[in-house]
Amino acid sequence: MQISDVLKLIQSQDLETTSEDDVVHALLRWVEFRPRQQDETSEDSNKEFMFKNSCQKVIRTGYTRFETSDNQQQNKYIKIDSHDDSRKQNIPDLLSNTRTCLLSTKCLERLSCHPLVRENKVATDIIIEALFYQFQVGKRSGHWPPGAIYRKNGSHVNAAVAVRKTTNESIVEIKAFSFLTKQWLQLPCLYSNASVAFVANDKSLYALSEQISTDKVTFLRPNFPPKRQILRFTNGVWSEVSFTFNLPPEPFVVSAEAFIYILSKASREVWQLDLTARISVRMTDLPFTASISQVTNYEQFILAFYNMTEEEYKAAVSCFDTSKNLWRKLDLNGSAQGMISFKDIHSTYLMQTNGNLWLLELQSDDIKFKHVAKLWSCDWSLHGAVTFRDELYIYGVRSEALKQDFQKQLFLDGSFNQIVYMKSEDTESSSFIPVTLSRQGLVQI
Repeated sequence: MQISDVLKLIQSQDLETTSEDDVVHALLRWVEFRPRQQDETSEDSNKEFMFKNSCQKVIRTGYTRFETSDNQQQNKYIKIDSHDDSRKQNIPDLLSNTRTCLLSTKCLERLSCHPLVRENKVATDIIIEALFYQFQVGKRSGHWPPGAIYRKNGSHVNAAVAVRKTTNESIVEIKAFSFLTKQWLQLPCLYSNASVAFVANDKSLYALSEQISTDKVTFLRPNFPPKRQILRFTNGVWSEVSFTFNLPPEPFVVSAEAFIYILSKASREVWQLDLTARISVRMTDLPFTASISQVTNYEQFILAFYNMTEEEYKAAVSCFDTSKNLWRKLDLNGSAQGMISFKDIHSTYLMQTNGNLWLLELQSDDIKFKHVAKLWSCDWSLHGAVTFRDELYIYGVRSEALKQDFQKQLFLDGSFNQIVYMKSEDTESSSFIPVTLSRQGLVQI
């Protein structure tokens, strides 16, 4: 096979494989493979046979396979590339097109010691970055690098969760948009008479509320007690997180590294939750009394956005340094009302309802807001935004003004090759949270 054919094969979303480890094993065999010579030993023949059958077993697509047909076998002295250094030189290209972030830790560690990887700096950097992705939870939050995108038959789905709950209803409807199939998937509903906050951390989705239930019958009982709790959705099931913590009413939640931070506008407290160790830490108090419009994280900072009462057009920003437990004040042009935030592989962005897009930059331990572009000219109520590969998906309320906005940008040079505008029928505040979900329990709508 030519290198172009191999790249096309491993890039395919339709590639059927039991594990991404198998893809890497097959690639290494292809790179190290030598064509059969006239004086080939029986041992060499067995090695080639093992390679052929290994690929037949675990790697195939609808249009091609690694192995050759019987007719091709007769002419393989002509068809197969001669083995030289060119295959070794292709290692960086091969690895950069492999789902390295989805490899097992053991496979990554072995790759880091493999001679073909060790002697190539680019290949080494790719493997090290994949190890960082697996060991640092923060790198798995808010976006997916190309090596972390699951295939169509993968065990998980790269998705964004949207929530619908009207003020006078108790049912919380939850659905997830699959970026790969462009389809909506249904998650099990929740029931609550109070507000529910959602946050994603690693491969779990969390729901926090003063009163919440996974069962409608139990929830409708007259003696159903108010119970502040945290629920986790993983492997297709909602389950209660056994955690001793007095959840404040109407919390704002944000995930940063391995922790979940809770900002309470009622008690003006900031809490750090470690749901793995079941530990809660009271960090500090909010330095303001205004209602919060948006909370996001950037590096080790938590940013809370709100409107100044005397200047509604100017957003105030309080920045909390989690490493120093200190607040600082920042300013941002425009209103914070309805603002959303999102990330890509390199950056964190803010988006305002008037279409202004801002980039967060760290300069000498100080955060600056850089205006990037104006994506539309009308006012549009936003739910959220998520990046997938080089595309930006923006989810908001259905708007005739946006539909007729001829200044609406469909791409952004140097940032997004395509901007997709997604409209919902919901006028109530919703969400669009990037999360990696198990396929279990997901039903196509």
